[in-house]
Amino acid sequence: MTQDIPPGAAARLHDNLARLRARIQAALQTAGRPEGSTRLVAVTKAVPVPVVAALLRLGQEDLGENRPETLPGRIATLGPAASRARWHMIGRYQKRKIRDTLTCFDMIHSVHDSDLIRRIEIAHATVQHPLAVDVLCERHVVARVGDVRAVQRSRH
Repeated sequence: MTQDIPPGAAARLHDNLARLRARIQAALQTAGRPEGSTRLVAVTKAVPVPVVAALLRLGQEDLGENRPETLPGRIATLGPAASRARWHMIGRYQKRKIRDTLTCFDMIHSVHDSDLIRRIEIAHATVQHPLAVDVLCERHVVARVGDVRAVQRSRH
C-alpha cells in the first residue's frame, strides 16, 4: 500500500482539483454541453505513487501514463485503490509498447498510423489477459497549410 502525502500537499491537491473541476463545469455550461460529457485525465507519469493514491481518494479516476513497462509496478504499489482507475496511454505510441499496453491500459490515445491499429488488433488476439481497450485515432486530413489553399483554389 502507499504512504500518505503531507497534509498541506493533500489540501493543495484537493483545492487545485476542485478549482479545475469547477472551471470545466463552467465551460460545459457556457458551451451548452451536458455535465459528464468530458473527462479530465490527470497525467501522473512523473508523479509519486502516494500522490496518485491521493488523486484516486479524491475521485480522480482517469489517469494518464506514457510508460507501459512501469505501470504494472505502480498499480501493484497502489493496491486495491488502482482498481478504480481508468488508465490512459498518452504520448507517442510506438510498436514496441503494444503488448505491455494491452494488459494494463483502458484507453490508448493518439494512434496515428493504420499499421499500428492493425498491429494492436493482432496483438490483442495473442496477449494473455488483455483488457478491452478503447483507441483514439489521430487522422491528418491535410498535411500542410499550403495544401488547404491548393484544395480551396481547385474548387473554384
